[in-house]
Amino acid sequence: TLDDELVSAFLCGQEKKIGVATSDAHFTIFNASEVEPLKSRTAIGVKAITLKNDAYVIAAVPLDNENELVTITSDGYIKRTSLSNFAVSGRGGVGVLAHKLSENTLIDALPIKATNNILKIVASRTVSQIPIQEIPLLDRNTVGVKAIKLKPEEEVNIDFILSVGEYKEKVKENLIKYKSNQNVKTEFELSKARVEAESRYLI
Repeated sequence: TLDDELVSAFLCGQEKKIGVATSDAHFTIFNASEVEPLKSRTAIGVKAITLKNDAYVIAAVPLDNENELVTITSDGYIKRTSLSNFAVSGRGGVGVLAHKLSENTLIDALPIKATNNILKIVASRTVSQIPIQEIPLLDRNTVGVKAIKLKPEEEVNIDFILSVGEYKEKVKENLIKYKSNQNVKTEFELSKARVEAESRYLI
């Protein structure tokens, strides 16, 4: 349709699942295998979720080994919900309620892993940082807690999650690789020097 727009694009294997969230806080999970690959780049695609009233899709994400869903509303309320509370349903359904709303709307829904421990929230060029464990783990139909103080008419949006634990391990792994590369380079230079030295006596 004319008022349609692209919300998300990602790589996803047929063995994975896909989660879709809407502005009225509905969330659905279906198997990626239900989305057949299309030959045309400009194809419309298939229906992922049925929208109610004026609701619109706010997020679509591949699900692998994530175990929780973080949701945040336009007036700054946030919570975690176990993904075990969401049954895998068929593509095109209406989903189930993921966050209790009043007059606000759901701004973002982000699946997280057990290794994620820092959440960054962006609101009008202001970045706030919250430890994941300080975000309450609640049922689907709950309000959550206030995550950030907002100015009048200000809305929030989750930018990204920084997994500090994974980051440290990755840095350590890269340092080991770097040292290995340096050792290989040093050995190569020594071997090269020995060959050059020996060749002088062979001339």
